Amino acid sequence: MKYCSVCNEKFDDTVSFCPKDGEVLEEDPSSLIGSVLDGQYQIEGVLGKGGMGAVYRARHILLGDRVAIKVLPPEMRGNTEWLRRFQREGQAARRFRHANAVTVYDLRTSGDGTIYLVMEYVEGNTLRRRGSRARSNHERAQCRA
Repeated sequence: MKYCSVCNEKFDDTVSFCPKDGEVLEEDPSSLIGSVLDGQYQIEGVLGKGGMGAVYRARHILLGDRVAIKVLPPEMRGNTEWLRRFQREGQAARRFRHANAVTVYDLRTSGDGTIYLVMEYVEGNTLRRRGSRARSNHERAQCRA
């Protein structure tokens, strides 16, 4: 399933451009919610979306652990440069150990060709949300002065 980021309408995967506004359609990250990835992870929700794919909150079915899973967009599976980039990202994150960084558990390809990175899930606010809250607090402080 694809969607238009301008009008938020959803379209079949065979459609590439929005018939309403001509925008290039993107993969709908919410289409994985409720599905089981690779027979191991129940996808519970979308945490975010960026240039290297979408990140989902998931639960390991057998162990019950909550994890974050970054899924490489399907259109990038055949792009060797993107695959190398995704692999380097996973390898670098796996080697990096710090209390303020998430742990990367695995980099896998499912039976249907989905390429994904399994990471530690950390409950809390995103940096974007923290930044906007800090800005609004700063603006309120300036108004009082």
